[in-house]
Amino acid sequence: MIVDTNNTFSFQIPTENMPKFRGAFEKLSRKSEKLLGKPFTLELGETETVVFQVNPYQKQAVMVRNITIIGATIPIIDGWEFAASIVHQIDDSGKMINVIKSILSEDFSFPKEYRSEKPQCNHCGINRFRKHSFIVYNATTQEFKQVGKQCLRDYTGNKDILQIASLLENLLRVKDEFGFNEIGGGYRGHDVFGISAFLSITLACIRAFGYVSSKDARETSETATKEHVMRYMNLIGKPKSMYDTEFCSEVEKFVYSEDQGKIDTIIDHFQFEDKDPENLNDYEYNCYAVCQSGVVFSKTAGICVSMVGSYEKNINSQRANSLKANSTYLGSLKDKVRLEVEVLNSFSFQTPYGTTFNVFMLVNKATLIAGKGKKITYTDIPVNNNVVCWQTGGGSADLNILLRAINSNKPVQISGGIKKHDNYKNSGDVTYLERCYAKFLDGTE
Repeated sequence: MIVDTNNTFSFQIPTENMPKFRGAFEKLSRKSEKLLGKPFTLELGETETVVFQVNPYQKQAVMVRNITIIGATIPIIDGWEFAASIVHQIDDSGKMINVIKSILSEDFSFPKEYRSEKPQCNHCGINRFRKHSFIVYNATTQEFKQVGKQCLRDYTGNKDILQIASLLENLLRVKDEFGFNEIGGGYRGHDVFGISAFLSITLACIRAFGYVSSKDARETSETATKEHVMRYMNLIGKPKSMYDTEFCSEVEKFVYSEDQGKIDTIIDHFQFEDKDPENLNDYEYNCYAVCQSGVVFSKTAGICVSMVGSYEKNINSQRANSLKANSTYLGSLKDKVRLEVEVLNSFSFQTPYGTTFNVFMLVNKATLIAGKGKKITYTDIPVNNNVVCWQTGGGSADLNILLRAINSNKPVQISGGIKKHDNYKNSGDVTYLERCYAKFLDGTE
């Protein structure tokens, strides 16, 4: 479910799907008018051509229309808003261990008792088996209530907040059904997957396509890693087309038996044996709950996938800091160089001019570029524990290549000029680059 504080929801629709999309949208808009007292508003943007990789061997161009739906948000009714859903799970010892899926801001914390709360309703007081419960929140009184599905209507001024939430989920289904999605379709699976098998496919998909979080996918045109993993898990043994078969084959090329040790390490990492579970933040506890349950549902798939990204980021950061501490400067200021590098890690920060990225790389081979026009010479220069950094604004294709390389382990060639030598806060002798161009050495785009 997407809840936007600006009450907008933007995506792209292939032009050939627009007639069917309009019919589905108008039906949902009428339902919005009935439930919320106002219809959704549809704003049509420009038409553009999007080129994407259908499979490892073929590209395709699609004409899409940019659209924005206004009014797609859950309202506050009588002071109460729909804040989260709870996935109730039981570990091997019989202990209740829940996953809380919030739709509020990332820095919002829920009372910790909901992590082990039984599937009871605080409104009617009836305790019975429920796979899911819901949390409502009153910002004025700062109260929380766990309620069952049937009581949501009574609890929100006789308006069915669950129907409203379902309305917004249906908007996402319309997007999945008619919107531009380069992997085709969505997933509707309700299967349960063993956590080790799920993590194995997650690692394979990251190697094949790079790691893309759900948040990054919403802000870019890339496909989230979760979507790749769920697509594969729901296609096992039943591919629907030649492209599905090729997709599965591409993933399976990167399934390694040696991954089991790494998978065990990731699961152990999120057991947080050195911490009291009560002291974990909401994200850490959700990861802990998934590991304790030993299984992954469609509703907890995103959490499980993010565990790999979070673990890799932590390991990459530690390794990068170690390499920087022993780094030596490369070349001289104003030199132009072409480098073969391993991308170590990156971090971003805000400036008055927008987001700036620092991408750190370990140099495996360095070539000095001299001359102009046809009189260019390329001279290999010694490499000795050289860590380089490209500091740049976001949005460029070259930066995206480097960010994708962090988790795909693919070597990259980068060309640019040496801007400065700097030892920031005594963290190591790092060479900073400028005006860079990057490409994968294996020819991947």
